Amino acid sequence: MTPFAVRACLVAVLGAALASCDRHVWLGDGTAQSQPAGADASFCDDAGCCLQTDPLSVGDPRNDAYDCLLLELTARYGEPDPMIFKAQIAEASGFDPDAIGPETPCGVPAGWTAAESAPFGLMQVTVACNDLPMGRLADGHPNLTRDPAAALWSGSIFNPRVNIETALQILADHRRVFDTVYPSCTQDQKTLMILGAYFAGATAIGGCDPALFDQPAQDYVTAVLAYDEQFVALSGWQHRYSPAVAGDQ
Repeated sequence: MTPFAVRACLVAVLGAALASCDRHVWLGDGTAQSQPAGADASFCDDAGCCLQTDPLSVGDPRNDAYDCLLLELTARYGEPDPMIFKAQIAEASGFDPDAIGPETPCGVPAGWTAAESAPFGLMQVTVACNDLPMGRLADGHPNLTRDPAAALWSGSIFNPRVNIETALQILADHRRVFDTVYPSCTQDQKTLMILGAYFAGATAIGGCDPALFDQPAQDYVTAVLAYDEQFVALSGWQHRYSPAVAGDQ
């Protein structure tokens, strides 16, 4: 895969002015190499994250708004395919950063409300289902700030950076487990496995083939793959998931 340049601007708050940027070349395998700062980037998202070109672009500003974050954060967490997570956002929230799911997939923790226990944001992160510190208030409850001008916005689960990074931490943790439990599965198979586990839990994954996933995990992966196929066709991104890997018969 041809490398492409990414400039990751180190800003804490969505909408902040561009700060000093480090320019990286994303190698397409979950790694990045630093290079001296070059010419100004031609594409920047609202978080101040910039690309010289947007290789994930599907030609729709709403659908392309989080591409740079996906490229930056997948490189950070060693995930090889940022496009599949763009497809996951499409399936989870339709690119609506304020989306709130109707269910409480992990129940309502003691002292919480049902409204605090729902899935939130672009990747429908359920704070009640994980023990990560991101997206929480000091008391452990979810930070549901929705105003980008508010003091607590930088840590809100609705902040796209926080939301995507929290989800990618969860996904990367699943991959580490599957690397140990299923060492013979390919990385692309494990990508589909972690998608299924993200939605339905690790116990829903019975092996490398999606046919061995529980039905809710199969259905979720199938829906994400449908968006992935659309986005790959529109962007020219590498097609990674053959029908055999996708479990299609």
